[in-house]
Amino acid sequence: MQRITKCVMGLVLMAIFSSFAASNPVLGNWQTIDEKTQKPGSLIYIWEKNGIYYGKVAKIYTENGQKTTDRCVNCKGDKKNKPNLGLTIIEGMKPQSSTQWRGGTVLDPRDGKVYHAEMWLANNNKELHLRGYIGIPSFPRRRESSYIKSWIPAFAGMTMR
Repeated sequence: MQRITKCVMGLVLMAIFSSFAASNPVLGNWQTIDEKTQKPGSLIYIWEKNGIYYGKVAKIYTENGQKTTDRCVNCKGDKKNKPNLGLTIIEGMKPQSSTQWRGGTVLDPRDGKVYHAEMWLANNNKELHLRGYIGIPSFPRRRESSYIKSWIPAFAGMTMR
């Protein structure tokens, strides 16, 4: 009987998550791809609070030489020396449309630099593009990053705050 109850609860949670994610496709986990190795680098969890969008490092894949214990040693302020795992790297993104966000920032935990940011969905909401820039958005100083949608639900063994 307990197995049936757990199974039903799991299905209910999956249905709730699926309907929520379908109504706002940017929310949830996005997998980054390492530019050099073309292998998964991390999972970025995107969430919304009071109409503003944020993203944090939810998982680090160690195949590319990253460690789950790495810290943001070059970060400034309250993020200095914080673990990269769990670090909020996307902040203050405001929706411009149902598939585009601007006005926020993105932190590169490798060097601690913070950039103005914009992000948008592409390829039928299966890719999330993020552009970090200094100054004017038309002249980015950083390469554009693309995240591939991961089908791992946010509640699957991860603690999100």
